[in-house]
Amino acid sequence: GSVLLGDWSGGNPIGNPWYWPKWACGAAPLVWMGAEGFSHYAKARQRRKLGLCAPLTCNRYLLWGLAGVLWAALEIVVIGQDVVYQQTGAWSGSVGLAVCWLEIVPVALIWLVFFPPAGYRRWINGSVPAES
Repeated sequence: GSVLLGDWSGGNPIGNPWYWPKWACGAAPLVWMGAEGFSHYAKARQRRKLGLCAPLTCNRYLLWGLAGVLWAALEIVVIGQDVVYQQTGAWSGSVGLAVCWLEIVPVALIWLVFFPPAGYRRWINGSVPAES
Protein backbone atom coordinates (compact mmCIF):
# COMPACT_ATOMS: atom_id res chain seq x y z
CA GLY A 1 0.00 0.00 0.00
CA SER A 2 2.81 2.44 0.83
CA VAL A 3 4.52 1.82 -2.50
CA LEU A 4 1.30 2.55 -4.40
CA LEU A 5 1.16 5.91 -2.61
CA GLY A 6 4.78 6.68 -3.51
CA ASP A 7 6.14 6.20 0.03
CA TRP A 8 8.71 3.51 -0.74
CA SER A 9 10.18 3.48 2.77
CA GLY A 10 6.80 3.51 4.53
CA GLY A 11 8.03 6.26 6.83
CA ASN A 12 5.44 9.00 6.31
CA PRO A 13 2.94 8.97 9.20
CA ILE A 14 1.23 12.13 7.95
CA GLY A 15 0.39 11.31 4.34
CA ASN A 16 0.43 7.53 4.29
CA PRO A 17 -2.41 5.63 5.98
CA TRP A 18 -0.45 2.38 5.48
CA TYR A 19 2.15 3.65 7.95
CA TRP A 20 -0.11 2.82 10.88
CA PRO A 21 -0.73 -0.89 10.14
CA LYS A 22 3.02 -1.27 9.53
CA TRP A 23 3.72 0.45 12.84
CA ALA A 24 1.16 -1.66 14.72
CA CYS A 25 2.62 -4.87 13.29
CA GLY A 26 6.04 -3.80 14.55
CA ALA A 27 4.87 -2.64 17.98
CA ALA A 28 2.49 -5.50 18.84
CA PRO A 29 5.18 -8.19 19.32
CA LEU A 30 7.20 -5.83 21.50
CA VAL A 31 4.25 -5.05 23.74
CA TRP A 32 3.55 -8.78 23.93
CA MET A 33 7.20 -9.43 24.79
CA GLY A 34 7.05 -6.94 27.66
CA ALA A 35 3.73 -8.25 28.96
CA GLU A 36 4.86 -11.88 28.83
CA GLY A 37 8.16 -11.06 30.53
CA PHE A 38 6.50 -9.23 33.41
CA SER A 39 3.76 -11.85 33.71
CA HIS A 40 6.28 -14.66 34.01
CA TYR A 41 8.43 -12.55 36.31
CA ALA A 42 5.51 -12.21 38.74
CA LYS A 43 4.94 -15.98 38.67
CA ALA A 44 8.66 -16.70 39.04
CA ARG A 45 8.87 -14.42 42.10
CA GLN A 46 6.17 -16.48 43.79
CA ARG A 47 7.97 -19.71 42.87
CA ARG A 48 11.26 -18.25 44.07
CA LYS A 49 9.78 -17.59 47.51
CA LEU A 50 8.89 -21.28 47.67
CA GLY A 51 12.34 -22.33 46.46
CA LEU A 52 11.00 -23.55 43.11
CA CYS A 53 12.76 -21.00 40.89
CA ALA A 54 16.37 -19.88 40.75
CA PRO A 55 17.02 -16.15 41.29
CA LEU A 56 18.79 -15.90 37.93
CA THR A 57 15.79 -17.35 36.10
CA CYS A 58 13.48 -14.90 37.85
CA ASN A 59 15.79 -12.04 36.92
CA ARG A 60 15.85 -13.16 33.28
CA TYR A 61 12.08 -12.75 33.05
CA LEU A 62 12.37 -9.25 34.49
CA LEU A 63 15.07 -8.27 32.01
CA TRP A 64 13.05 -9.76 29.14
CA GLY A 65 10.01 -7.71 30.14
CA LEU A 66 12.05 -4.52 30.48
CA ALA A 67 13.58 -5.04 27.05
CA GLY A 68 10.13 -5.45 25.52
CA VAL A 69 8.80 -2.30 27.19
CA LEU A 70 11.84 -0.26 26.11
CA TRP A 71 11.56 -1.47 22.53
CA ALA A 72 7.83 -0.66 22.55
CA ALA A 73 8.72 2.84 23.81
CA LEU A 74 11.20 3.05 20.93
CA GLU A 75 8.38 2.43 18.47
CA ILE A 76 6.48 5.38 19.95
CA VAL A 77 9.54 7.63 19.76
CA VAL A 78 10.08 6.60 16.14
CA ILE A 79 6.61 7.98 15.31
CA GLY A 80 7.76 11.35 16.65
CA GLN A 81 11.00 11.08 14.72
CA ASP A 82 9.14 10.34 11.49
CA VAL A 83 6.70 13.22 12.05
CA VAL A 84 9.54 15.68 12.70
CA TYR A 85 11.36 14.48 9.59
CA GLN A 86 8.26 14.81 7.41
CA GLN A 87 7.65 18.36 8.67
CA THR A 88 11.21 19.69 8.64
CA GLY A 89 13.14 17.42 6.28
CA ALA A 90 15.82 16.94 8.96
CA TRP A 91 16.39 14.42 11.71
CA SER A 92 16.15 15.69 15.28
CA GLY A 93 19.35 15.17 17.26
CA SER A 94 17.59 14.85 20.61
CA VAL A 95 15.06 12.35 19.27
CA GLY A 96 17.93 10.50 17.62
CA LEU A 97 19.67 10.29 20.98
CA ALA A 98 16.51 8.87 22.56
CA VAL A 99 16.30 6.33 19.74
CA CYS A 100 19.93 5.41 20.36
CA TRP A 101 19.42 4.70 24.07
CA LEU A 102 16.13 2.88 23.46
CA GLU A 103 17.99 0.56 21.10
CA ILE A 104 21.22 0.02 23.06
CA VAL A 105 19.79 -0.60 26.54
CA PRO A 106 17.41 -3.40 25.51
CA VAL A 107 20.18 -5.09 23.52
CA ALA A 108 22.33 -5.06 26.67
CA LEU A 109 19.43 -6.48 28.68
CA ILE A 110 18.92 -9.31 26.20
CA TRP A 111 22.64 -9.98 26.30
CA LEU A 112 22.35 -10.36 30.09
CA VAL A 113 19.37 -12.70 29.66
CA PHE A 114 21.27 -15.13 27.43
CA PHE A 115 24.94 -14.55 28.32
CA PRO A 116 25.17 -13.33 31.93
CA PRO A 117 28.80 -12.97 33.01
CA ALA A 118 29.95 -14.83 36.12
CA GLY A 119 30.06 -11.67 38.26
CA TYR A 120 26.51 -10.79 37.31
CA ARG A 121 25.32 -14.32 38.09
CA ARG A 122 26.99 -14.16 41.52
CA TRP A 123 25.41 -10.77 42.21
CA ILE A 124 21.90 -11.95 41.26
CA ASN A 125 22.18 -15.27 43.06
CA GLY A 126 23.39 -13.41 46.15
CA SER A 127 23.29 -15.62 49.20
CA VAL A 128 22.07 -18.68 47.34
CA PRO A 129 24.73 -21.37 47.75
CA ALA A 130 26.50 -22.36 44.54
CA GLU A 131 25.69 -25.74 43.09
CA SER A 132 28.55 -28.21 43.21
